Amino acid sequence: MMRKKASALAALSLLSASVLAQPADEQKACLRWLLPLPKEVTFLGKTRVAVGSLRLVLDSNASDSFVTAADDLRALLKEKAGVDAPAAPEKAFTIRLGLRGSKVMEGVRGIPDLSGLPNAEQAYAIVPIRETGERLAGYALVGQGEPGAYYAAQTFGQLLEGALHKAKVADEIELPVVAIRDWPDLGERGFWGSYGPGNAQDIAFMARRRFNLVETHTPRRFTEGGAYTAAIDPGLMAAARKHAVKLVPVITHLDHLPKSLFEKLPELLAKGEKGKVGELQAACHAHPAYQKLLNDWMRSLAEHEGVEDVCAWLSELENCPRCSCDECSRENWFAGEARLLVRAWQEARKVEPTLRLRILLTQGSYSHNDLVLKAVPPEVGISYYSGVHTYSVSREPMIYPLLREFAQGGRWLGVYPQLLAVWAYNTPFSCPQLVQFRAKEFVDAGLKNVCWRLHPQEWPYFAMNFDAAAEWSWNAKGRSVSEFAEAWAVRQGFKDA
Repeated sequence: MMRKKASALAALSLLSASVLAQPADEQKACLRWLLPLPKEVTFLGKTRVAVGSLRLVLDSNASDSFVTAADDLRALLKEKAGVDAPAAPEKAFTIRLGLRGSKVMEGVRGIPDLSGLPNAEQAYAIVPIRETGERLAGYALVGQGEPGAYYAAQTFGQLLEGALHKAKVADEIELPVVAIRDWPDLGERGFWGSYGPGNAQDIAFMARRRFNLVETHTPRRFTEGGAYTAAIDPGLMAAARKHAVKLVPVITHLDHLPKSLFEKLPELLAKGEKGKVGELQAACHAHPAYQKLLNDWMRSLAEHEGVEDVCAWLSELENCPRCSCDECSRENWFAGEARLLVRAWQEARKVEPTLRLRILLTQGSYSHNDLVLKAVPPEVGISYYSGVHTYSVSREPMIYPLLREFAQGGRWLGVYPQLLAVWAYNTPFSCPQLVQFRAKEFVDAGLKNVCWRLHPQEWPYFAMNFDAAAEWSWNAKGRSVSEFAEAWAVRQGFKDA
């Protein structure tokens, strides 16, 4: 690590901004610091910069995610170069961070069009800012939307990290001169689980790898007025906002409702001998109080600022409890659950008209998924989970014809796969090759979302698969497995043998 003790800002001072030639082997080494690999990278040379006054410029009304991205760059410079003073000299190597068309980008030439790219809100460009001739004045980190600008800063930070790592003297680096245009293949990339007040740092950790989704369980209770409501930790919501992460609350499996709920509302108890299976209790779909309970639950989630989507989970088990009353028996159990959830969502939209709903299929619904798909309107999304079929490390395709046709017909489809060998064991195919195989399949099938099963406490034990998911869910057809392994090893600090 460099041990520079001089004070300067959030940045680097210009020593010489002349652009020099950069050999091909240096370009290859530079790319190994970038994970995930951007889709379009053009090397234009390199420039020597003295550590001390890289000036970071934001719009005065910069959002939380912009400020966080700038803070990440400052933290990198503090850690790797000892740079921590908040003042910059007048003559500086300027890094501008903002949206295309914003005030901070005035006068910057050569910003590429990003608006027509897939998932354009997350698209970004890194553009060299030139003065006259070949002289380099800095970089523009440009996002089509706020998430894109955040990702531009993360990629530039990796370029900077590589330059700081290879620096031979404490006060000078060679920074590659590159033009980058990049965007993700899958619009949502993340994890499901139970995230709460203690997971704010996990949000930051995953966001640095371009993960942008957490689907999370939430605590629930009855209010004094009798409404069934859910709460989302405000600190978790703030962390998600600062790091360009979408937080999607979950309505849990409807065959996993707690015993206390039925003690409070015994009238909901399903009729017949199939109403309870083991410790699992079903509710009667026909009882108005059950629809009200789901309405209250969905509405309480919609009322949280920042919630744009809710994911509602169907009953999980094939032999799940169910009601045998005449009205409940007229319809497939899982299709009936889907209709109840759609009605609850429609009620919640009276509070938040832009709220979106996605319904999670299960191993219980697997044989009836065609009926579930017919039961939901086109604007409702579907996430595919089945303990047997998606928690598998087999080499068989995961997205089967019914769902592939659904997605390729323009409908919203996500998937809940895993990053470790549990449930359906087919080791040793729990490795980066598996992740690449799955990501390519999901992109080719037209999916919008991948929500991996790997909980924060497991991340350190499956670090390579974690980063492989970041790599290929962003750029499914970029690196080969061996190229990824080389980049991962570089970022882990491994030395050549």
